[in-house]
Amino acid sequence: MAAAAIVLGAIHLPCLVAQSKISNRSPQEFEVASIKPNRSGDTHTMYRLGWGGSFMAKNATVKFLITLAYGIKNYQIAGGPGWVGSQRYNIDAKASGNPDPEMLEPMLQRLLANRFKLVTHQEIKKLPSYDLLPEKSGAKL
Repeated sequence: MAAAAIVLGAIHLPCLVAQSKISNRSPQEFEVASIKPNRSGDTHTMYRLGWGGSFMAKNATVKFLITLAYGIKNYQIAGGPGWVGSQRYNIDAKASGNPDPEMLEPMLQRLLANRFKLVTHQEIKKLPSYDLLPEKSGAKL
C-alpha cells in the first residue's frame, strides 16, 4: 500500500503530534494483528474492545480507524488517497498482557503507521460556522 499523508485537525484546538518512525515492539503496540480486505459490499461497520487487550473491527475504513485512533471526527480529517474512505478491512489484534483501555488509541495509531504507512501532522483550520444571536430588541422564544 502507498503511504497516506493525512492532515488531522480541530477547530481552534491543538490536536495531534506528528507520527514518527516506530521503534521495536513496545507496550503500546499490539503483539499480533491480522488485517484483511473486506469485499462484502456491506457498509455497516462494527468494532469491539475486548478484555485482555483485544481489538476487533469488521468492515472498517482506514478513515474510521483514524477517528478511533486519534479521538477526532470525520470532518477533522483532510487529505490522503481516496481509498482511505472507501476500502474496507477486517482487523483482529491482540496485545500482550492486559493493557489499560486508554492505551487503545496509541496502539491503534502505531498499527495504522506500521501497516498502512500512515503519516499525520496537526494543522489548525478555520472553518465556516454560524452564530445564533438574539435580535437587537431581545430574545423571543
